[in-house]
Amino acid sequence: MKRNLLRFAFLTIPLIGYGQIAQLKQEAEALKVKFSNRKIKANDTTLNGRKVSTTASDSKSSLATYCTVSLDCTDGDVITNVTFAGINNNSACGTNGYSDYTTTTPGQLLGGQTYPISVTVGDGWYERVSAWIDYNNDGTFDSSEYLGEIGNGGTGVTVTDDISIPANVDTGNYRLRIQVLAAGSNNPASTDPCTDDPETYGEYEDYTVTITKPTACTGAPTIESVSSSLSSICTGQSFVLSATATPSSAYSYQWQSSTDNNTWSNLGSAQGTPSYTVTSQTVSTYYRIIVTCSETSQSTTSNAITVTQNAPTQCYCSAGATSTGFEKISNVTFSNINQSSTSTAGYEDFTSVVGNATAGSSYPLTVTGNSSSYYNDQVIVWVDLNQDGDFNDAGEQLYTSAVKTTPWTGTITIPSTASIGTTRMRVRLHDSAFGANSTSCGTSTYGQVEDYTLNIGVLAVSETAKNNIKSYPNPVKDIFNIEAPGKIKSVKVYDVAGKQILTKDLNDMKSQINFSRFGAGVYVVTTLLEDGTSTSTKVIKK
Repeated sequence: MKRNLLRFAFLTIPLIGYGQIAQLKQEAEALKVKFSNRKIKANDTTLNGRKVSTTASDSKSSLATYCTVSLDCTDGDVITNVTFAGINNNSACGTNGYSDYTTTTPGQLLGGQTYPISVTVGDGWYERVSAWIDYNNDGTFDSSEYLGEIGNGGTGVTVTDDISIPANVDTGNYRLRIQVLAAGSNNPASTDPCTDDPETYGEYEDYTVTITKPTACTGAPTIESVSSSLSSICTGQSFVLSATATPSSAYSYQWQSSTDNNTWSNLGSAQGTPSYTVTSQTVSTYYRIIVTCSETSQSTTSNAITVTQNAPTQCYCSAGATSTGFEKISNVTFSNINQSSTSTAGYEDFTSVVGNATAGSSYPLTVTGNSSSYYNDQVIVWVDLNQDGDFNDAGEQLYTSAVKTTPWTGTITIPSTASIGTTRMRVRLHDSAFGANSTSCGTSTYGQVEDYTLNIGVLAVSETAKNNIKSYPNPVKDIFNIEAPGKIKSVKVYDVAGKQILTKDLNDMKSQINFSRFGAGVYVVTTLLEDGTSTSTKVIKK
């Protein structure tokens, strides 16, 4: 439906005006709502002339083979990661919306235990995730083998849940099926494990899990491996720690953490399953597990694994648009950036394109849209001024255009207090009337998002005279003096690479910096006055 709607839009846009475009977008939104809210009966096989899958199906089959499935995952309605019982699989859209991972390393489960599962989905639409395990290995997924919806759905999110394994399942290998479906936020998750419709948006993935009946334990437990669902994370990300050990109902599992691989702390209390979900960490951390046999009181401690904490600048939120069939960004010109693009992706990564700017200086900005620019369009620009990996701090939204058609022009001033060095600049074009998103994160319906790198520096020449600031001696051997006509708020020193190496907060008209602690070379001293004016001076250290 989304594809056909956009084709219609492409054919009609050159012939219609803005009012008709608005009507077309309204009809598109209404059509999406109509599609997502309609309940399909078991015998209903068409919707507006399009083939659809029914919500009821005969899941029993006389053949010991699994049903053939097919969906369309080319529009972002896709599974990108499954983490469960030792499985940690990143994936892309499979052929005909299906991927068979049953020959990869199986997940390890113990009957009668509960295990966390997480599934990451694409941003094609509002996705819902369902799961099944064929516990009787008869080649079909019976209604009793439906594990339910995983999490509560969403767009471009990771949904999590717990799966309890029945205690009476015989030891053996079993098929696990995961489904993502663009069901919409108003509809429940699918209970059909056999949708075979290439015009329905979603994807299936199959895995193998090994289920072992619990047994009593003797002696010290054997730990085969420990792992984490993520090897590096950003603050606020959750991940799952897993261990593979000789299965036993008499084992207890205690995870521990350490920041130095020496002093260890328990994560919660001992539990009956070898998996543990860490909701967040703020520094790189070591993890290990202690497995204890309750019948012998003997324990085994695993080797330690490390989960690395990413730098903030590696953790920017995702952003984009779900439909670029209408307006999109064609060119961004700012400082020495002059980047053109014809891509129809909702997000474009131009962080390899670097613009140079100076703290305290202003630069013209021009953002040009394509020929489908719409009179409700708006451009917003953010810069991560303090390099903390987000655009949420006060003053980081540096430009908001008027609501109008292309082009959008203005001036961006880099504050004198901006951190020196490379940082991220984000440009968003969105339709402010239909599916708008004026934030730096997440998706809008129409428009596009582009990211760039901005290299913020300080002036490499002395400008002290214009503010009547005296600074001496220069070159300097030890004490460098600064005298201002007003109160100095702060003084910062940067090396030749632009790295800040000293900062002094003041409330005085004079300041001294001891350069004897620095090596010989060229430095830049930035003086910020109480009135907000800033001056940078190149200083030579002998």
